Amino acid sequence: MSSDPAPPPRVVAVVGLPPGICARLERRFAGAVVIRTIRLRQDGGFRLEPPPNIAVRLLERFADEASSGEGSYAGLLIVVLPYARIPDEVIKTAEASLRPGSAREIHRLKARGG
Repeated sequence: MSSDPAPPPRVVAVVGLPPGICARLERRFAGAVVIRTIRLRQDGGFRLEPPPNIAVRLLERFADEASSGEGSYAGLLIVVLPYARIPDEVIKTAEASLRPGSAREIHRLKARGG
């Protein structure tokens, strides 16, 4: 068994990114990874900007981009932020990418005090 660390992801998909943070995140990781986002919209509180069915398609597209013809989503890292309720179908799509030989993991961050 090899003790070599896993290579870094090629694509990081961030679900629930608040407005105004995307540009800073992209600048911080420029050249290291591709940042793809499903942004939040502020409308009396935060909610996903795209409807759930569009958010699902975006996640699928990000996963395909990470696989880049390899048939594996190991190059994908999904981060789910806690600033809004994420619809079940979006979470299920993210979890589906965790099947064997797929994405390394999904980080579901929790709000402070929650």
